[in-house]
Amino acid sequence: SIEYWLDEKRLITIKIIEEIKITNQNLLNTMKRSCTLLNTIEEKRIKIYQQRVLNYFNFRDNL
Repeated sequence: SIEYWLDEKRLITIKIIEEIKITNQNLLNTMKRSCTLLNTIEEKRIKIYQQRVLNYFNFRDNL
């Protein structure tokens, strides 16, 4: 019957929507981790640069 067919399609649609929600959440979590990693890398890069500048001035002052 058409009601059964509609119910089946409705259930399939609900399952697909649930899968999409899970996928979206996973993507969001991955993006957050990526941003955290990028921020960490950038912070380390800045610290390394600062240390190089300090080293340069210390070296220069010791000449």
